[in-house]
Amino acid sequence: MHISGCGCFRILWLAVGPEQETSQTSAAPKSAERQQNMNCLNASFVFHQQDGEVTKQYYAEMNSRGVSGQIAVALFRAQKRSSRAKDYRRGKYRRAAYDVKQWSMSELCRLLALHGKALGIRWGWKQDPKTVFGEEPSWVLYRELPNGQVSFHSQDRGAGPEYSGDWDGKQLSKERIIAFCDSVAAENDVMQERLSL
Repeated sequence: MHISGCGCFRILWLAVGPEQETSQTSAAPKSAERQQNMNCLNASFVFHQQDGEVTKQYYAEMNSRGVSGQIAVALFRAQKRSSRAKDYRRGKYRRAAYDVKQWSMSELCRLLALHGKALGIRWGWKQDPKTVFGEEPSWVLYRELPNGQVSFHSQDRGAGPEYSGDWDGKQLSKERIIAFCDSVAAENDVMQERLSL
């Protein structure tokens, strides 16, 4: 399996192994065979699939796209793990998913503290008295994306500023993060195309 970027992420799925080749497949040029087996990846595909290797390769590709890509990965990972944790009923998988979500939120805060102001990113923490963890009100990490607000609940407040805004009342974080990741990938591809002209 191999991923490379060009327009959108691409993954090579080899449908026929060398031991299964027929005279037709061995006669076809390798590049044509590869082209037939390439499937375009986008953030939604990576989010909903279950292959950890595909997800890791997607993260590596996005991280290579600079600060915007790193921020996109932290958002994507936090949302994906949060969604998965809700799928698990109880036990170690649920706890592990929430642990990765918390780590991703910390990484997002670190990146935003370093680059948020220069990038004009509005973000911060606000307490949510309506959602309680134990006996304590929860905290919410808000981040404004070009396509709308995204937020994550947490038992503890992380590093970063107070958020002066309010929740927009829409539960669209997953959809907005997926769209944001695709826009970061597309923007970076356009920049690469301009540089190669």
